[in-house]
Amino acid sequence: MLSFLDAFSGYHQIPMSPADEEKTAFITPYSLYCYKVMPFGLKNVGATYQRLMTKIFKPLIGHTVEYDMKLNPSKCAFGVSAGKFWVYGQPKGIEVARIKSRQSWKHLPRSKKELQRLTGKLVALGRFIARFTDELRPFFLAIRKKRWSKRMDGQLSKRF
Repeated sequence: MLSFLDAFSGYHQIPMSPADEEKTAFITPYSLYCYKVMPFGLKNVGATYQRLMTKIFKPLIGHTVEYDMKLNPSKCAFGVSAGKFWVYGQPKGIEVARIKSRQSWKHLPRSKKELQRLTGKLVALGRFIARFTDELRPFFLAIRKKRWSKRMDGQLSKRF
């Protein structure tokens, strides 16, 4: 059973740490400004937002009142078995029909170019998986050596 929630201007409901406000500074023809709330576009806003959501919703969903979080009811769903949600840069979200499993791959990378292509696809997932660069290290080393090894095959099978 799943629930999907969407907050009104979610990032903008999270106050910036006063020590970090100056790091968001930008200049206009009129003045110098900085954000008092978390803006879109910073590197770790997604992770920060997710940590807050986990903190809020872990004990009980009704605590949104305690944290003064305003949810968008038209984008919330409760007690559903499946659903689509926004994925970084994709307004349609993840569509299961478009996801291809490892079994659908014709073969493992055989050339440096194929290895670079695979690594590029995997890097795109990196922002969503903690310590993902540790998992990709053997692939980057293989690009330098220009060959695929049994170890990389094991890493690929283990992770995907």
